[in-house]
Amino acid sequence: MDNTSTRRRRGAVCASAVAALLVTALMGAAGPAAAAPPRPPSGVNTPVGVWDAVVTRPGETHGATFTFVADGRTCLDLDGVRVGTGTWTATGRGAFRYQVREMFRESDGTIVGYVDIDQAARQTGNRYGSSGESKIYEPDGTYVGSVQSSVTATRSSTTASGC
Repeated sequence: MDNTSTRRRRGAVCASAVAALLVTALMGAAGPAAAAPPRPPSGVNTPVGVWDAVVTRPGETHGATFTFVADGRTCLDLDGVRVGTGTWTATGRGAFRYQVREMFRESDGTIVGYVDIDQAARQTGNRYGSSGESKIYEPDGTYVGSVQSSVTATRSSTTASGC
């Protein structure tokens, strides 16, 4: 085979591979169902609902409200204002992990930074405790530092209508 034929064949193989990757990316690796977060087994406690929480990090403790929706979404509210959104995933019996991006804003709405919260939680009935690392960033994405934090929470509602 000459070099021209070899190049054409390689080009066709590359084009086919790119097309296959695009279809996989658009449809998901296993079709549309692959996008849904995993659901815990029936009868296992889940965090679905609204939770009144106390967040503790070095030098600071404050109240917060977390909402966990059955589809895997999570929201964080402070003083009745939505400040963060993210996802949660069941990690075992009575265990889950949640990640939330909390935005820091000036009173005029200008973003002055954000924190990526990553917590591993253990749930018993209508209470959970979690701990993890929170990474702090400037508005442009420049990493500032991290802090360990913990959350203790009590479920106030088993209904999580929106997030």
